[in-house]
Amino acid sequence: MRKGEALVKVKEAEAEVQEMKKRATDEKERILKEAKKEVLRIQDESRRKADETLRGRLDAGKKEIEVKTATILEQGRQEAAVIKQKGEAKIDPAVSLLLKRFEEGVVAVPSETDV
Repeated sequence: MRKGEALVKVKEAEAEVQEMKKRATDEKERILKEAKKEVLRIQDESRRKADETLRGRLDAGKKEIEVKTATILEQGRQEAAVIKQKGEAKIDPAVSLLLKRFEEGVVAVPSETDV
């Protein structure tokens, strides 16, 4: 092989190596770009799932609070009804006692003719 041919082959090999490097670099950049897109897609999907989970938990918590609130209100209404019923049952005896004490006080107060 002559020097000229060897030099041409070396130059061709160098050019081929340069082309291979360029293709490898291009492929690397394409892979990185796709990987970044995939990372962003996964992040978005994770955020969406997290938001859905959070909304679900918040909704469940609100429903639980509503149930507990309704239960507490109903218990309060029942207790108020019992207290009202007991109070109403004592009205007539209380009025009678008050009138009796009033009448006793009126009778016990001396009039001007008694003095």
